[in-house]
This record gives sequence, C-alpha cells and structure tokens, in this order.
Amino acid sequence: MKTSLGSPLVPVLREIHSVREAFSPVSEELSEDMLDVEKIIRAVEARRHRIHVQIAGATPHDHVTDEGHVRVRDMYVDDIAAAMKWAPEWARKQVNISRTLVMRLPETLRQLEIGGISAYQASVIAEGAMEILTKKRVSHHDYDSGREIVGDFQELILPRASQQSVSELKRNIRRAVVSLAPMQADEAHEFAAQKRRVEMTIAQDGMCWVNLYCPTIEGQKIINHIKVAAAQPMFTGTSAQNQADAMVALICSDGSSASPATGTIPEVQVVVSLETLLRLSDEPGVIRGNGDSITANAV
Repeated sequence: MKTSLGSPLVPVLREIHSVREAFSPVSEELSEDMLDVEKIIRAVEARRHRIHVQIAGATPHDHVTDEGHVRVRDMYVDDIAAAMKWAPEWARKQVNISRTLVMRLPETLRQLEIGGISAYQASVIAEGAMEILTKKRVSHHDYDSGREIVGDFQELILPRASQQSVSELKRNIRRAVVSLAPMQADEAHEFAAQKRRVEMTIAQDGMCWVNLYCPTIEGQKIINHIKVAAAQPMFTGTSAQNQADAMVALICSDGSSASPATGTIPEVQVVVSLETLLRLSDEPGVIRGNGDSITANAV
C-alpha cells in the first residue's frame, strides 16, 4: 500500500513501527525460550514412545484362559490407558504409533528426539507407514516383513519433514502411500470398507454422538430413509430434530409392541445429574420415555 507523506496514516504507521521496535527484543527472547521448550517437549515425547514399547511390548501380549480363549487383547495397553487417563482405544492407537516409531522408523524417532520434527509430525509419519503395511497385507507387528517398503517410505518423507507444515507433510505422505502401495479404485474402496464401524461418543447433559463410517452408497440410502420418515406428521419438531427422531424410530422399531407416537418399543430412561450422584445436590432425577410410553407399567 502506497501512502503519500501528507497522508494522515503516516503518523499512525510510524507509531506502530516504533511500538514493534520497542517490543522486538522481548519478543525475540520469548521466541527463543519457546523454541527451547518445544525441543524439550519433543525429546520427552520420544522418550514416551520408548516407554510405551517397554510397557506394552513390541508385540501385543494377550491374556489367554486355560481353555485357549483370549480374554484380554494386548493387555498391557490397559495399564498405559489407566496411567495416562486415556480411553482404551486412544491408548491402543498411541501404543501402535509408538511401536511403529521404535521398531520400524528409528530415524524418524531420532529426529523427534533431537527436535527436528514435532510429536504430531512423527505420529503422522508413523500412521502413513502403518497404512502402507495394511495395504500390502503385512502385519504391523511382523517386523521381519515390510522392512524395505517402510525404509523407502521413510527416505521419501523424512528429509523434508522438518521444513514442512503438517498439511504439506500429510500431502507428501498421501503421495508416498499411493506410490508405494498403489491400489485400483475398487480395491481401495474395498480396503476402506473393511474399516466400517459405529461409534458412540458421550456428550454433556445426557447427550451423545452416534457416528457411522460406511460406504457412501449405504450412507445415502440411510439419509434417504431418514428424510422420508421425518416427513411423517407424527414428527413435529424442527427439520434437524425430526430427522434425529426418525433415525431413532427406524433403528429401534422391530414392528412389535410399538408405541403409537414414534413406532418404537417403549423404553424408560432415568436421568440423574452428576452432582446428585456425588451427593453434592438434592436435584431430583427425571423419568423420560418415548412419547406416551411413560406409564405405571412401563416404569
């Protein structure tokens, strides 16, 4: 932006410049301190990955009964989850990343330890290596297999990782995965479909999220059915509320003993606040059900 000497902006710009000059020594010192702290954090993260493997082992240890049934898979992961206050699935994911870094990507782990890359960058690289192994049908824990292709992957990704943002690194990883483990479109779809699942995440105030990961054609079929059902006159809320209610009705109804209000089997839910359960409040609980299903018999 060009500004003439007589412009009223000139004094303002000069003032901004003088303020920046006054604070620049402090900012530079704080920036150096921040980078020093980040290097320490990265070294600690590398140590954490090694400790994960020391606790959980390089390969999973299952608890097997005398009859040969697996009671607990990868049982030492639960110890890590408890110590770190992590959900079991998150702990399992972190341990697998640690195993990949320690056992398959030692140079990536070393770069994390000396501060060359961030903890998140190291995790993203490990996930890329695991994806290649999965596509090549190689067990993540068979360390005698897949060495060459993981080594090639690390050579492609690591040299530039320290100069890249996470988004740039992810793009390079995606290209490397496609190059080293190419798949036809139908094969890639079949591979992705193997990961289909339903998950529930608890939210606040007695609510939750229910997420479905499935093929697009199946998802579109579900949405179409929900929209048709939500158009029924029995649903009187907003469009979003009606679709949520319709989804519950479609999934939970088996055609027998259905409630006339929603077409679902009558259910009763008792809602009690956490404060009441902890004896910090005398707030009474609430009984809720499907439509008109709250009757003496139902309760």
